[in-house]
Amino acid sequence: SSRIYLVDTLNPVQPVLHKTIDRPEILEKTNCTFLHTTHCLGSGELMISAMGDENGNGKGNFVLIDEDFKVKGKWAAEDTKFGYDFWYQPYFNVMVSTEWGEPKAIMKGFDPSLVSTKYGSSLHVWDWKERKKVQTLELGADGMIPLEVRFLHDPKKPFGFVGAALSSTV
Repeated sequence: SSRIYLVDTLNPVQPVLHKTIDRPEILEKTNCTFLHTTHCLGSGELMISAMGDENGNGKGNFVLIDEDFKVKGKWAAEDTKFGYDFWYQPYFNVMVSTEWGEPKAIMKGFDPSLVSTKYGSSLHVWDWKERKKVQTLELGADGMIPLEVRFLHDPKKPFGFVGAALSSTV
């Protein structure tokens, strides 16, 4: 299910649940489920990657949450076949997102016979300001199931890394 828990940590010794955003609100505004990675944006918004639609089919996109913790909608107009992780580098006006696989397939346990049809092997490069996909990089057999993607911590370095789960290729 898709549920977002927001925790208030003003008192780090006793954090409390601040708000819960339930699946119906997320679906109504985005048709995105199977949420994965959350990043805080410089605008004060939260962005969360999604892996599927309400039926567990593959659908990569990003849910935007505003400063008042209300679902705004999807970040991008275009969906990708699969979703998983993302990392952005505003200095270079770029974001890169990865693909895991179709949630329905993942929930049944890993089946190697489904790798070529139900799991991802691409990176998606996005124009950060325009929120548009500008390129898809197909990684091939050595890049099957690309998961976490990260840029260097220096915001003026244009280098990033991704690990492919099936081959351990970086």
